[in-house]
Amino acid sequence: MAKLAIHHYIDVMTEGQSQWVEELFSSDFCQRVQGLKYPNHSRSELISFLKKQSGEKMNCQTTLQIIDECAHYMIAKVIMKFESFTKTDLITLINEDGNWKVIASIHTYQ
Repeated sequence: MAKLAIHHYIDVMTEGQSQWVEELFSSDFCQRVQGLKYPNHSRSELISFLKKQSGEKMNCQTTLQIIDECAHYMIAKVIMKFESFTKTDLITLINEDGNWKVIASIHTYQ
């Protein structure tokens, strides 16, 4: 089930699929972006942004690496290669009462 959640995250981020986006993120989700000039984003800010991007497909190649996984959490690395830069997301998911939720993500750009 954790792998379904991480694949849903990828679809939301790269394919503009905003269906069930509220269920994907935990209530205390936080998104951080590397670098001092970039702000952190709350759950509500990210969900609002993703809903506005509904249907927008990113022109990138995506690679998924599962870093660690057990019955209660998963840490994954999602690499999105665009034409002129690469975005890497380090994602942490937790199992909340049988439902997998993204609790945190950290973005870096190269």
